[in-house]
Amino acid sequence: MTKRREKGSGSIRELNGRWQALYFVEDADGKRRQRTKVHATKTEAREWLRKKLAREAQAVTTDERTLGEWLDEWLSSRSVTKLAPATRLWYSSAVEKHIRPYLGHVPLQKLTAAQLEGFYTDREQRGRLDGTGGLGPASVRRLHVTLYRALESATRKRLLETNPAKWVEEKPRVGRVDLSEKAWTPDHLRTFLGSVAGDRLEVLWQVAALTGLRRGEALGLRWHDVDLGRGKLHIRQTWVMVGGSPQLSTPKTDLSRRSVALDSLTLTALRRHKVHQNEERLLAGEVWQDHDLVFCSEDGTPLRPDWVSARFGKLVAQSGLPPLPFHGLRHTHATSLLKAGANPKVVQERLGHYSAAFTLDAYSSVVPGLQAEAAEDVAALVLGS
Repeated sequence: MTKRREKGSGSIRELNGRWQALYFVEDADGKRRQRTKVHATKTEAREWLRKKLAREAQAVTTDERTLGEWLDEWLSSRSVTKLAPATRLWYSSAVEKHIRPYLGHVPLQKLTAAQLEGFYTDREQRGRLDGTGGLGPASVRRLHVTLYRALESATRKRLLETNPAKWVEEKPRVGRVDLSEKAWTPDHLRTFLGSVAGDRLEVLWQVAALTGLRRGEALGLRWHDVDLGRGKLHIRQTWVMVGGSPQLSTPKTDLSRRSVALDSLTLTALRRHKVHQNEERLLAGEVWQDHDLVFCSEDGTPLRPDWVSARFGKLVAQSGLPPLPFHGLRHTHATSLLKAGANPKVVQERLGHYSAAFTLDAYSSVVPGLQAEAAEDVAALVLGS
């Protein structure tokens, strides 16, 4: 069987003495569908494919709306409104603060890759010129992702023949960051947990440090998500800041919906915490608001994520330890697990990462030590040393 790629997104191939022509199209819902037909000769197949691809190219609707007008429509579409609140807020903020002032006036069908490249360069440099530091690589990269997705949606709806964001040669890139450099040592963590003994949220700090939960995951944890008998907890919801206000949300990804095993000391701490919380409930009386939250205010209401981070920062400063944001407890948990010889797959599952390879890459400075230990273990096994 031979196969030849024709100009456009199609191909022809010989199939049992006949010739099959096929091409792919994307429906408005984003699903990629195949169109195909078998012909007696290669010439017939090529001509059929040529006409189909030409018809697809002509199917683009003549539209005079600007990029800004299309972005308004895209932001209100179901593909965006069904996303997590924090993601929707980022898209909206990216459009209003950055994309619309620079590119909003450009006719959608005249937008080019060169204009997008100029936009990214401007966002990186403008802040440096006025002394504000500009946008970092990660933020510019997210602007690119926002535009790419909005323009890809326009392409699926046949408002564009092709997505200009695909042809940007110098796409914003984010250099690899070794997250193990943003973690405490086990000694640091032991000192901190000892220093916060007696603090009303001491169990929150311990759970975050010994499970690697994200801040929102820990604050959204409910008692019916905690299995004290089997020693595990389940991540099913998060409590996050969106536009300055705390909101209930879903976990970041499907892999973030996970079960995390608990150590015996943390189990004991949670049982003690539950008793203390029941005492607070009795004292609050009718004022108590029952959200079933493991970590909450004295009246049962959810804790503000920003307040929790500020409280954690104050306790760190009082302990005299190196500065560390709340999220640093997650990095500390990951590096401690890897240094203790935990299987990277186990670490990945506890953290809710999408792959063990990502976990190892994120905490790359720990890997050389793991490799050295593995080499010694293999030598001992083979040579008996």
